[in-house]
Amino acid sequence: MKKLLLIISISIYFLVFYATLRAQTDTIVFKEDWESGNIGTWTTQDNSPSYWHLDTTNAYGGSGESWWMRDPSLGTNGGYADAWYQVLDTEPIHDLPASCTLSFYQRYSVESCGSWDIYEGCDGMNIRVSTDNGTTWEILTSVSPAYNYSNLYSFSFLHSEGPVSIPGWGGELTDWTQVTADLSAYSGQTIVIRFAFASDPGTSTISGGNFAAMFGWQVDDIVVSNSTTTLFSNNGTEGNL
Repeated sequence: MKKLLLIISISIYFLVFYATLRAQTDTIVFKEDWESGNIGTWTTQDNSPSYWHLDTTNAYGGSGESWWMRDPSLGTNGGYADAWYQVLDTEPIHDLPASCTLSFYQRYSVESCGSWDIYEGCDGMNIRVSTDNGTTWEILTSVSPAYNYSNLYSFSFLHSEGPVSIPGWGGELTDWTQVTADLSAYSGQTIVIRFAFASDPGTSTISGGNFAAMFGWQVDDIVVSNSTTTLFSNNGTEGNL
């Protein structure tokens, strides 16, 4: 009988000890699931370098410098890596008069892919405008040539700008081609123009093979003007926009 009571006492002791230990290890001292939408004092920081730079290689017109979004150390002609988000912003353009147009020249070579789910296109680029000094951005859709993709996976999903459609150019355009965009909706305002590029995590210049020749995105001769006034111009020979 004494032996049975000893066994029962030892069993009760270990059950109490385990329950106490379990209660201690299950104690939650901090939890944040962000379901409320309040991020509190949490902050984010982008540590990625900017690969936009002035470059004489394959510059527009055969001379001078053009803005190039690439890493010269990658691929045959330089290029880009996976999961990039690269932007080039103009200085503020003040008091935009009526009937203004943005024009520039571009060439690019980036991944193209088929459509799946709601996405059409993988890596790509588009043009944006901010009227609040970069706090928020609106994609310019009145562009010619028109964007050839209606919803780029890189912008929309990977970089969390969806689920609304994020259009852009993608694939390959190796000849320098002029682009125009209507800015009349922003008359009287101060704007900043952004050249935005995004790549997905799957295929890029560093993938090698046929992809090694993809050289990213080049732009030049960026002009904002109307029929009588040129408000902004960059011909690729200056060190800033």
